[in-house]
Amino acid sequence: VSISDLLSGEIQGRAIVEGQVTSHDPGSSLTLKDVTGEITVPIWQFGNKTLNSTIQLSVLVEKSDNRIRFKDCVYRDYLVDQVGLQSRPWEQPVLRLDEVSQLCSSQNKSPILMRAIGVVTATDYSGASDMFFLQDNTKGIQIDASEGKGLLTDASWVEVLLEIEEGSHLPKIPKLKTILRKSPGLFPEPIAVSSRTMALGTFQDQFVEVMGLVTHYTKLGDSVAELQIQDSTGILKCRVNEAPEAFKAIWLESLCRVRGVCRRVSDVQGNNNSPELLVADSSQIYIERPPSEFPFASNLSRIKDVRDGLKFTFGQRSVVQGIVTYIANSGDFYLADPSGAIHVTLKGEDVPEVGSSLKVSGFPVARGKQMGLELAVKAPGDEMLQPIIREPFEHFERLQEELIGLPVLVSGTIASIFNNNKKTTIYLLDNENIVSINAPAELGKLKPGAEILTEAIYLAAYNETGYLTGYDLKIIDPQKVEVTRAPPLINRRSLVTILFFIGVLALAFWVWNMLLRRKVRSQVDEIENRLLKEKTLENRFEGLVESAHDCVFTCSRVGNILTLNRFGQDLLGYTVEEIKTIHLKDILGKHSEILLGEIESSDQLLAGGKYEEVQVKRRDGSTFWSEIGIKALLEPNTSGFILGIVRDVSWRKNAEKELLEAKEKAEAADRAKSQFLANMSHEIRTPMNGVIGMAGLLVDSPMNQEQKECVEAIQKSGKSLLSVINDILDFSKIEANLLTLEKRLYDPWTLLEHAVESLDPQAIKKGIWLSLFISKEVPERLLGDELRVRQILWNLIGNALKFTDEGGVLVSVKMVELDGHHVEVSVKDTGIGMDLVQFKKLFKPFSQADDSTTRRFGGTGLGLAICKQLVVAMGGDINVKSSSGEGSEFVFTIPVSRDQVGQHQDSPLTANDISAILVGSEFNAREALHSYLNDLGVNTIVCKALSDFNQVYLQNKQPYKKQVVFICNEEWTGNNLLCKQLQELQKEDSDLRIILLRRRNTPPQAPQFSSVLRFPIRKKELIKVLNQDLSVDLDKKQTFEKSTEQGSLTVLVAEDNAINGKLMRSQLLALGHTPVLVSDGQALLDQIDEINYDLILIDCQMPVMDGFEATRRIRSSERHKNAIILAITAAVSNEDHRKCTESGMNGFITKPIEMDRLNQVLQEASSGLDQK
Repeated sequence: VSISDLLSGEIQGRAIVEGQVTSHDPGSSLTLKDVTGEITVPIWQFGNKTLNSTIQLSVLVEKSDNRIRFKDCVYRDYLVDQVGLQSRPWEQPVLRLDEVSQLCSSQNKSPILMRAIGVVTATDYSGASDMFFLQDNTKGIQIDASEGKGLLTDASWVEVLLEIEEGSHLPKIPKLKTILRKSPGLFPEPIAVSSRTMALGTFQDQFVEVMGLVTHYTKLGDSVAELQIQDSTGILKCRVNEAPEAFKAIWLESLCRVRGVCRRVSDVQGNNNSPELLVADSSQIYIERPPSEFPFASNLSRIKDVRDGLKFTFGQRSVVQGIVTYIANSGDFYLADPSGAIHVTLKGEDVPEVGSSLKVSGFPVARGKQMGLELAVKAPGDEMLQPIIREPFEHFERLQEELIGLPVLVSGTIASIFNNNKKTTIYLLDNENIVSINAPAELGKLKPGAEILTEAIYLAAYNETGYLTGYDLKIIDPQKVEVTRAPPLINRRSLVTILFFIGVLALAFWVWNMLLRRKVRSQVDEIENRLLKEKTLENRFEGLVESAHDCVFTCSRVGNILTLNRFGQDLLGYTVEEIKTIHLKDILGKHSEILLGEIESSDQLLAGGKYEEVQVKRRDGSTFWSEIGIKALLEPNTSGFILGIVRDVSWRKNAEKELLEAKEKAEAADRAKSQFLANMSHEIRTPMNGVIGMAGLLVDSPMNQEQKECVEAIQKSGKSLLSVINDILDFSKIEANLLTLEKRLYDPWTLLEHAVESLDPQAIKKGIWLSLFISKEVPERLLGDELRVRQILWNLIGNALKFTDEGGVLVSVKMVELDGHHVEVSVKDTGIGMDLVQFKKLFKPFSQADDSTTRRFGGTGLGLAICKQLVVAMGGDINVKSSSGEGSEFVFTIPVSRDQVGQHQDSPLTANDISAILVGSEFNAREALHSYLNDLGVNTIVCKALSDFNQVYLQNKQPYKKQVVFICNEEWTGNNLLCKQLQELQKEDSDLRIILLRRRNTPPQAPQFSSVLRFPIRKKELIKVLNQDLSVDLDKKQTFEKSTEQGSLTVLVAEDNAINGKLMRSQLLALGHTPVLVSDGQALLDQIDEINYDLILIDCQMPVMDGFEATRRIRSSERHKNAIILAITAAVSNEDHRKCTESGMNGFITKPIEMDRLNQVLQEASSGLDQK
């Protein structure tokens, strides 16, 4: 509605009005204005809205006496903004607190919101949960104030919004959601109660008043104290907030009226059943009577009158006199006079002694049905009194409060005694009643059955609230225990025990007799059964021996035959009558003497017997091979006998002979096959060396285009034929299990770099990139077959180059964990790839992914099958990932022993202030270089487009950082934009360096301040380039590429084949070296002393003297023992390579020899000469 509608008086009840805030008095009023008028309303909570802001108010409109009143005004969105409620508070009902209490005691499936109005009677913000108590004229309740801690104070009148959460635990405690209105108020009129009525729970959470004596004061915090109040019905604890310690002296021993909220708190067992009075502050404690200054001013009273509550005034001291009969461990004691005894608790004074006469002044307090004296003070008694000793035998079965604290006479017969480390408990029997008495430990020596008469103290047991729960008898003085009759020697218990043991012994004797009879009868039956079994076994043994298909005999220890079964008679040719006349020597000949001697000297024949193969002689003199087993057997009262078994094994001997002959023939056939394979390899490779080598020389000679194409076809056909021959020979060895793997240490870094570099010319011819990356985790030495690893690499890389026309091939090597340490080699290309159907044909002999592949690219289809079997033989595995049209990735792993694991040791970078930019180039080439630079810790940026170089350079230029630009040699020309940019930048920045990635047979375009890095990249050469200081000599630029223009070498060549000798001579001359040829090993020895040769190339198989013998003789010479000798051989087996190493050769070159491979070997040999 509008403001004018509110002012018209036509609206009553709650309405919502919207307007602009023109003024605001916090906590009091608010003025709101709209286009129709202006209104001022009372409001307590407004939120954080500023003046001139537009808001909505919920207003309760009342009209009386022609006047309009605005009440219960609430900022409409406050609860949503500040509290998080999604409902409007004025829409919730106002409930009486007794209605709220009923909801808290019932189940609800969803939260309930309500409003409540009342007075805050007490707050407690010190516990684990913050609470306050609210009361109206119907009831008081406890409310969880976690959402409004400290916002409410005692005696405040409030209207609050409450929520009862869902749950099954009853009763629930409502939670405060927000305070709608608050104003100062007054405490309600308290209800007068006692400690006993508070314990009943009738006035739970109500504001009450208790009158009692303050007996204890305990400080709980800075301003919180706990009082213990004793009224006429019991003890009550009070928690008082805002109670300074100065009030302790005022309150103690005073009779006070205390007002507060009755609540329940947890006791020591955790049960929430102990009543407590929560007092707002010290103003709610009213002193009715202060403590007396003269404790003994009252008249002397009898103890019985005070104890029974007959003569005392609550809150005033009573004075009694008597004798101390018992002192507890806490210091409390009992005082007795002729009328009775009373419990006394002193007010911090010294504990008296038992038997002393005292006058005591204290406050009577309830202890069960009796009264005791609290906060007592003592003084010496006026006269010595003696308490009366009672004799209540017939009343021990029930509690007698009038005897508490008094000595009583107890007599009876000791039924039993229970002893432990600290005390003794005596159980007396009198008139069928059992009485337990606590006694000192020295009375534990009394015997059951004795009759005693003793004096004991009758004590009571009280619970925490002071109620009497039972009684106890305790002997104080052991000297007052009188044994009136000693225990009998044989009493009823001992007689029963004796008779019991006699009965047990009689029963045991009878059982033993019956068991003995049964055992004798069982043993007799067992002996009879054993004899029967032995007879049965003897008959069965004789039947088995007679039916056996082996010769079974027994003889004496001197060799006389005793028995011989039917099969033995037929086998040896003896009759039953002749058995007793023959000797073991007649069957075994001289070997019988050896066996009989071993029987006398060895325990083996007694333990497990002996088995041998010997020749046995028949009666007619013929012999046969047999397997004989003998065992010595012992019998009681005899020297024993020998059991023997003879089995005819002549058929097995004949079979073994035939098997041995077959084995020798098979081994001869294997040797012949191995020799055939080796000869075929040598005889085929030798002419192929001439064909391929001559074609290689001819292709570089002056020819027309047609002639050059013909020579290239010859060279390509020769290489294809050689590849087919290699695959067939290797696969034949694998299928025949003739392939053996070497176990030698080799350098994997050198192997991988040489393998990639040897195949790089193929990549250059196809116009693609071949790059290599080796992780620094790969060790410097591995144990295995270097040749077979190189064969796998050549095969996989060769395949990748064969099937890739664009992009390139990336070879990456790293260490992986696969049930141990493994080297993982990945060959990834951007070639034609494969589909799922073609996958199934991989790694099968004589098959390729597609039949058209053979027609297009050639090959036998054995390469991958050989790789698979070689990797498996090394203990590794090979896998492939491929996608048709996107390329393939072959990955194989080789296991590495634990002692070989260790990082490759690189030369350190001399400068740590280098950053690099990679410009252009193919992705796989850039990826390998990027990986190497990351391994060295060089910050690297990739510039894919040449046109973006200048921007990338300027963005990444950092002070004190040397910039290195890597660029492909083919992309460097003097006319392009990048060349000009770099030249200009070099003039401005002397630290800028340019490194050209140069491939083989590519002339370098070397700019100033530049280096040339050969591609594929070797990590060592990359480190050398980065460490190079070009400022030393600008005229001497280092390229770090091994130039093919090495110094001329004098090479001595031993080759028996004229064509291969001519080829080797032509190749060496083409490379700029001086060759000297001889035809055999002897000629080599005659020629070697003529001049100093830089290198010796020697064929392994030559007439007159082979290369192995010639090498051994050269090494035996002191002059030539360090000469560099390399084998040129057509043999490719591991055995031939092992012979080369054992004879002293430095290495070998396998025929056919190509120019690139020969040039590489000569470069390495030249490096070796330089190092020497």
